[in-house]
Amino acid sequence: MSDCRRDRLTAAALGLVSVLWLLAVEGKQGIGRDEAQYFRAGERYWGWFESGWQNLRDGHFGRTFSRAGIDAFWASPAGEVPRVRVTEIAPIMLLLALCLALTVQAGPALRYMEATAQSLHVPRDYVRNALSAPRATEQVERGGP
Repeated sequence: MSDCRRDRLTAAALGLVSVLWLLAVEGKQGIGRDEAQYFRAGERYWGWFESGWQNLRDGHFGRTFSRAGIDAFWASPAGEVPRVRVTEIAPIMLLLALCLALTVQAGPALRYMEATAQSLHVPRDYVRNALSAPRATEQVERGGP
C-alpha cells in the first residue's frame, strides 16, 4: 500500500471515529445545546453585517457602530450582564501570562527546545545515561530519593 493511500485511509478512519464518538457522547456532553448557541450567534453576526452593508449603501455606516446598532443584535435579555466567575477566568489569565512570559523570555525556551531536538538525533547519549543511572531499588537501599 502506498504512503499516500495509507495516509488517506488513516485520515478517513480518524474522521469516522471522531464522528462516531461525537454521536455517542452528544446527549451527555450538551454538544447539541452548545451548537444551537453557536448557530444563534452566527445569525446575529449575519444580521449585524447585513445591517452594516445596508447602512453603508444608505450612507450612514456610523449607525452600525452606534449603541442602538450594536444593541439591536448583541444586547443581553432584560439588561442582564453575564458574570464570569474567577474559576472561569483564572485559567485564561494564567495561559495569557505564560504566553507573555514566553514572548519576553523566548531565548531560554528556544535554547531548551533546540537542545531537546538535537538530543533526539543522538539517542546513544540518552541510552548510555539511562543505563548507567542507579536503579530505584539501589536508591531506596541507600536511603536516597
